[in-house]
Amino acid sequence: MTVYLQTLNEENLHICTQYLTWGSKTRKIATWEEGDQIIAYVDREVAALFTITSSMFYNEAYLWPSDLYPYRVSLQLDKMIARDARIPLTDPELREMLTEHHRGYGVSIVLAARPLNAEVADTLLARIDDVADWEDYHPELLLEDIEGQRLRAIDAAVEAIVQTQAEQGIPDDDGSPHTEMQFHLASLGRALGFDVWIPKADQHRAYDGMPLATLSIADLPPLPFNLEVLRIIQNIDVIWLRDGHPTHLFEVEHSSAVYSGLLRMSDLITLIPSLNIDLYICSGRERYNKVLAEVNRPTFSRRSQPLASRCRFIEFARLATFMAAQQSYLPYFSAAILDELSESLRR
Repeated sequence: MTVYLQTLNEENLHICTQYLTWGSKTRKIATWEEGDQIIAYVDREVAALFTITSSMFYNEAYLWPSDLYPYRVSLQLDKMIARDARIPLTDPELREMLTEHHRGYGVSIVLAARPLNAEVADTLLARIDDVADWEDYHPELLLEDIEGQRLRAIDAAVEAIVQTQAEQGIPDDDGSPHTEMQFHLASLGRALGFDVWIPKADQHRAYDGMPLATLSIADLPPLPFNLEVLRIIQNIDVIWLRDGHPTHLFEVEHSSAVYSGLLRMSDLITLIPSLNIDLYICSGRERYNKVLAEVNRPTFSRRSQPLASRCRFIEFARLATFMAAQQSYLPYFSAAILDELSESLRR
């Protein structure tokens, strides 16, 4: 049996436990074998012990919010240590042993996923054996709490931005293509009888003198999704809603990386496979080939429901021209007009 000492953050620890999976960005864990053990530590404190139950495999399903980590092994949880009972690696005895047997151990054994020295491993395992299991450990509840804290921090930051803009009394009329497209998509949705949501961080912006906030509902209605899905949805550039339920999602990609918007949409499909919402990427004609290439990458295409089968492309200029030409007639159209304004991203 080989023992590995590996670091991760609090959120990823509970995700590993919830899905009984350990992930890596690279193939460095290829030598890990069934029956080996992982001592996991958070903020230089030993937090958990796992046994590896499979050889390395490759999977692109998103589990961790920080990165993909597609190279994986399956796990068995042997012990989870409560936060106030964790074992500090800064303990003089442990630190001396680690330094003696693994000079520069942070790089040599953690980052490179190399085995622990047998003496160090036995000492750490003995320490872990002396600590009680975390009673009433529920990773899903801890993850909801972590996500709730993150959402509250984001909301507070957004509210601060909005409040600052309001105090200045001047909307941010940047005239950018991104804001223009949000304006046109929101205006079209409103004209077709939908409620419209624009992220709070963008509502202070204005196009042609009109703040986006005048086109957006103040808050998203209660939605039957978990916190992870809500975090994604509330940051989509434009959402159309009918009777309080999202029906159309639009990501506007101008100066940002195309990959980010596609990733949000892919995450939604992964988290809720039955999600019945139309998805659109809006960008300039010059970026169509890039969007086409990205949406057909293996990450998005090699799954039971390829992203290209759900997501269509709307060209900036085509939407702007339609809005200018049909402004007086918009209420006479239906959402089916999106079929005319958009095009397939299938190869």
